[in-house]
Formats: sequence, structure tokens, C-alpha cells
Amino acid sequence: MILFTAYANKKFDILKRHGCVITRESVCDAVGSVLGEEATGQKLFFAEKKTDQGYAVRVAYRTEAGVARVITFYPVSRND
Repeated sequence: MILFTAYANKKFDILKRHGCVITRESVCDAVGSVLGEEATGQKLFFAEKKTDQGYAVRVAYRTEAGVARVITFYPVSRND
């Protein structure tokens, strides 16, 4: 199960206003592609998924009891 924080839910509209459309599906797909983790109290995971629009989506999330909670996500340059 994947849940979004209130900020992550708002982020879809924020990015859309700037001409960058990222779908919930692409964020959820990225969660399965872990790049690394940061141990700051609770583990914070980073994942990335390439898109067809010429960029990749990077996602920061935490896991607890089998649930991934998306903290934020943002577009990054693709390094093909």
C-alpha cells in the first residue's frame, strides 16, 4: 500500500502549474525502484523512475508496517 502525505498530494498541482505533469501512477511505480536510503531516525528511502517526457521522477518516502508513505517527489534529469 502506498499513501501520500498532505504535502505530496499538493505537489501534483504545484508541479502542474509549472508545466510538469507527474501522475500518481509514475510516483507509485518509482517506489519499487529504490536508489538508496538515509538513516535519520526513521529510514528515508529514495527511488527513481524514468518517464516518457524526458525526465525521471525521484521519490522520497518512509515505510512503516508494510505501508510506504510518500513524503515528496520531484522531476530530475534523465541520465540515459
